Amino acid sequence: MTLTLGLCLRRPARRALLSIFVAAAFFAGPLCQESKAMDPVTIGLLGPMLLPYAKSAGSWVMEGMFSTIPGWIKIGGDFVDIFKLPIGVFESTLLAPFGYFEDGLVDMFQGAIAPFDICFQFLCMFPRFCHIL
Repeated sequence: MTLTLGLCLRRPARRALLSIFVAAAFFAGPLCQESKAMDPVTIGLLGPMLLPYAKSAGSWVMEGMFSTIPGWIKIGGDFVDIFKLPIGVFESTLLAPFGYFEDGLVDMFQGAIAPFDICFQFLCMFPRFCHIL
């Protein structure tokens, strides 16, 4: 079973692209300039001028948000998988005499991997929003 991310790239290229995203997110923080507050009157004057641009960008933003829905569903499933870790410990210790040892190990492994899956899915939200994935 292969994992398809919707890209027309081979697996090393996908890993390289993901590495670039992670590095950019990690190292871009110190490079950002400080934000400066604007006068409320200035914001009030610029608001009506920017309204047509916001209306035209709204359809693209909504389309991008809808494209992230599968990622949020996967994150929800991974949050449920976190609870498999204590269930697996219970199965592999107390229920081992009844044949649940192997099931407990599988559940412990899935529960231990779930936080990393959540982080990966969360990092993939921006590429999903931009229709890269």
